[in-house]
Amino acid sequence: DVCSSDLLGEAAEAFVEELYLEHLDEAAFLYMQRLNSMKELYRSWQDPEKIERRIQAHIEALVRGGEKALEVCLEQMEEGGTGTLYVVVRVFCQRKLDEPVKELLANLDPLDTDKVNAVINALNHDLPVEWHPFVEQMLLSSEPLLVKVALSVTSYRRLPMENQVMGLLNRPYDETFGFTIRTLGRLRVKSARKQLLNINRNDKEPDFIKQEIRMALLQLGEKGVFPVPADRGDQEPWVYLAMGLSGDASHAVYLKEISRSDRVCNESLLALGLLGDSSSVDILISHLNGGTCSEAASLALH
Repeated sequence: DVCSSDLLGEAAEAFVEELYLEHLDEAAFLYMQRLNSMKELYRSWQDPEKIERRIQAHIEALVRGGEKALEVCLEQMEEGGTGTLYVVVRVFCQRKLDEPVKELLANLDPLDTDKVNAVINALNHDLPVEWHPFVEQMLLSSEPLLVKVALSVTSYRRLPMENQVMGLLNRPYDETFGFTIRTLGRLRVKSARKQLLNINRNDKEPDFIKQEIRMALLQLGEKGVFPVPADRGDQEPWVYLAMGLSGDASHAVYLKEISRSDRVCNESLLALGLLGDSSSVDILISHLNGGTCSEAASLALH
């Protein structure tokens, strides 16, 4: 009888462990599915939201599963894939267990961008208020990966760390510089305006840094960040979209010139839609001809 009881206990324990592993695997799969759905240009906004509700149900089961569920998460953290890391970090956040997260960050490969982004996404979603000092410590770290994670979370959750982020502008240039600028823009740090303008005037800055600076200045309310080029020449596609968000009548005239020519692109048409210039309607309609820009023209008309 004692032997039978032990066997039943082992079987029940194995069943429970398998159940929590199934919750973890299913949530990880759904996370990857949600990432793919976000890449679909004309997806319904309800699709990712439905997937998120299903992810949350599995995570809640793991959070309520007590120590056995936690053991499963810790075991899978060491060898799990991208989706698994996302799920276990959210479980740790909801249970307010910072030590496993610190261990994970210490061993995370900074070149594995998928896993890095999974951890960032999880922290963005469920970071406990009690962990704000932890994020501040990462901002002051000498490890670029930790700084990148902290900046991403600070930016997404709008954490009150303007001074700490401003201090990063004075550190030696490294791979986190673009993230610093982006965070200053998203936090609307007005005191960064002068320094960003000075950096923007430096012709030696790489193009991607200038792009981040111009977008940050746009978020800070700076006028004239995206002027109409004097030669009326082409721009990078993302610049057209920025003009659509911040432009005036002169930008509408320029964008119509581009969209009437063979230089037209999806972004120039979308920018016209963003500007809401009624004189652009005929141009947009003319591109509803099944060509490569017809979907963008249709979206712009909406």
